[in-house]
Amino acid sequence: VARVRPDAILAIVGPDDEQLQPTLAALADTLGVADRTVFVGMLHGPDRLGALAAADLWVLPSRSENFAIAFAEALAAGKAAIVSPAVNIADEADAAGAAVVCEPAPAELAAAILTLLADDGRRAELGARARAFARRYDRPAVAARLTAMYANVIAGTPPPAGGHASV
Repeated sequence: VARVRPDAILAIVGPDDEQLQPTLAALADTLGVADRTVFVGMLHGPDRLGALAAADLWVLPSRSENFAIAFAEALAAGKAAIVSPAVNIADEADAAGAAVVCEPAPAELAAAILTLLADDGRRAELGARARAFARRYDRPAVAARLTAMYANVIAGTPPPAGGHASV
C-alpha cells in the first residue's frame, strides 16, 4: 500500500492465527501507511458481504494456498481480484480472464493494483468474469461433478484426459 495511491486504504480481513498483526502494524507505521491500514479481523455473514461489496479490489498475495475459499467468495461477489500464482486455482481464474495473477513481490503487486485502480472498466470486466467463473464452485455444480466422478469410479471408467478427475 506504500507504493500505491495515497488515497488507497488497505483492509486486512480474516483471523490472525499466526499473530502477525503487531509486526504488520509496526511495518505499516515504518512505511508511513498506518493511517491507511485497517486490521478488521474475522467477518461473518452480512459484515463479510458488506466488506466485499465495499472493496474496489480484492488481493491475495499468498505464498501458499490450497484452494483459497476467500478468493472464491470474492470472485462470486464479482470483485476484481489479484492473486499470486501460489493460489491453487489462480491458473484457472487467469485462463478464464476472471482474475489478475502476479508474483507477490512489492513492485509487481503495486503495479497490478495501480493498473486496476486506475481502470474502472477493467475492474468491472474482471468482476463480471469473476462471478461467472465462481459459478463452477456453486454447490449444485460441484455436486454434479462429484456424482459423475463417483459414477465413473463405480463403473470402472477411466478418469478424463489429463489423468485425474477435476472437482
